[in-house]
Amino acid sequence: MYRPDLDTPERRYRNARIYNLEMRIGLLPALRLLSRLEWLRFGARYRLASLVCRSEYCASLPFEVDFFGLRYPGDLSCYLDWHVYFFGAYEKASLLYLRDLLHDRGGEVFIDIGANVGQHTLFMSEYARVVHAFEPWDVVRRSIEEKVKRNTLTNIKIHPVGLGERHEWLPYYAPLGSNTGTGSFDKNHATDRNRLSGKLELVNGDEYFEANEIGNIDLIKIDAEGWEKFVLLGLRKTLARSKPTVFMEISESTLRTLDGPDELRRCVPECYEVVYADISQNGIKYSQFDASRPGDVLLRVVG
Repeated sequence: MYRPDLDTPERRYRNARIYNLEMRIGLLPALRLLSRLEWLRFGARYRLASLVCRSEYCASLPFEVDFFGLRYPGDLSCYLDWHVYFFGAYEKASLLYLRDLLHDRGGEVFIDIGANVGQHTLFMSEYARVVHAFEPWDVVRRSIEEKVKRNTLTNIKIHPVGLGERHEWLPYYAPLGSNTGTGSFDKNHATDRNRLSGKLELVNGDEYFEANEIGNIDLIKIDAEGWEKFVLLGLRKTLARSKPTVFMEISESTLRTLDGPDELRRCVPECYEVVYADISQNGIKYSQFDASRPGDVLLRVVG
């Protein structure tokens, strides 16, 4: 739980000085090697790394590491980047699952909706012919641009807009603290850390894709922090035409926008089935989506 009363400049700079010293004397690099030993339980590795270095309440502390053969410029004050530094990736099993989903479709066009700092975008650029990254918040979008520049990538297209049911400018609630991934157009999402930041642009996905000649889509990842329903409503023509596989995160905020599981099914063409995809180190477990809990959800064409 993020606590604004603990998030002071003094605390941030004090922690950053400590972690910078740990970096210089080799403690953090050594801990990074230990944290990547996947035969150790992740929970134990996570607790150990958190004892020595935490992303929360820390001033900027940049780093650059290898990331599946690419360069990953990040910052230990960002929760997702902190995962990349210590464990090699954030939710690595999900990244590999997306890679396999794209491979099953032929590996052409990947759409990253809610790209955040660009981890998924960067990873999938190794496997897709072209990646379209949608991120309306400029603070994290600059991180994507830095990754593209650092790796001189030409197959990533960055779009500075969010996707929704219609073209409009809506209030955006940006996160405080280290977890840059909780920003949302839903004012009731992550209220412990999100604060009104101003209005950002949303576009209708079908209209935008047509205007920008984005077609033949194979795989879409949606992580819109409670806005997933409206993203899908704006992509109905695209889903009917390209029939891409869709992998999305359903949060409690998303569930509040749905009147049961059937409403989500009505957002997509009838040829789609909607299932939970519970990802673990032991594999993928599928079950029918019943809107009873948050989780990762897969929309796939059947028949």
